[in-house]
This record gives sequence, C-alpha cells and structure tokens, in this order.
Amino acid sequence: MDTDFHKIKDATNLIINNDKAIVVGDNVWIGCRVTVLKGSSIPSGSVIAAGSLISGKMEKNGCVYTSGNLIIKDNISWER
Repeated sequence: MDTDFHKIKDATNLIINNDKAIVVGDNVWIGCRVTVLKGSSIPSGSVIAAGSLISGKMEKNGCVYTSGNLIIKDNISWER
C-alpha cells in the first residue's frame, strides 16, 4: 500500500508520513509473502524473492532482489 491510512504530525502540526507512490516496472515477478513499502520502485525485469521486505528505490534491471534491496543474482531474464 502506498499510504498509512492515518496522518502523523510533528509539534508544528506538519504531516510527517505523507503518501508515496509504489512503482513496479514491466515483467516483474514478485514472490509470495513479499511486503512492498510505500515509496518503493522495482525496475523492469526484476524478480523479488519470496518473503522479502522491499523499501525504497532499486537501481538495476534484471536482478533477483531480497530483503534490504540486496541483489542475490544479476544479469537474469525470465519468461512466463
């Protein structure tokens, strides 16, 4: 989800947990039980390992990623 469904404000009444888009490229395979946090960006041709927690922007296409956006295999391609 790209939202927290509630607002958290600081002492000056400024919202500190704004919504952030999730971007998923083309031909991305996301394994089971993966959590993709708001503000994440998954590049085209990627595979996300089962059970991973994804946060922030991943930079490289054609990789297998796991929690912490770690690349566990690169230069991959996959097809259905």
